[in-house]
Amino acid sequence: MAEKKTVNAEEAVKTENDIAGGWVLNYHARLGEYKDMCAQFAVLAATESDGMPHGTGTSNPCANKAVTLADINEHRDWLEVVELAERTLSEQKRMFINFRRLAIEINFKKEVGRPGWVDYVSAKYCEWHCRRYGVACLPARVTMMEWWSTIANVAARIAIRKGLI
Repeated sequence: MAEKKTVNAEEAVKTENDIAGGWVLNYHARLGEYKDMCAQFAVLAATESDGMPHGTGTSNPCANKAVTLADINEHRDWLEVVELAERTLSEQKRMFINFRRLAIEINFKKEVGRPGWVDYVSAKYCEWHCRRYGVACLPARVTMMEWWSTIANVAARIAIRKGLI
């Protein structure tokens, strides 16, 4: 019986880390979404009703605005989680995240075997490390996977404390 609970707990942690990791990787895109939602919220208002049904109109503008506000608040909270998580990391891990985000923008997706982003991120990280410290440092695949796991785990634990997961 204890084994079953452990497996479920491990799956839950993996799911939480995947959710938080998605927010970490897509921070800039989500920040853009947040700004767009805030701008749209400012102009979202009830329209004067002429008493005729309209297929494209909102049946309850007040409820629509409340739902939009809840979405905005959730985005804001998640963005704060990512920012807090990044503040806890070393300069090296913050640069790793930046290169990992660049790999996402370039559209390196996980394929069979090694994830496509690994080679790109390790090369970029090595170049940066050499410029910054004067010494080349090529992180191993296992090291980068461990870094990513740690980063996603930190973000997930912060999100849990904020009640987002």
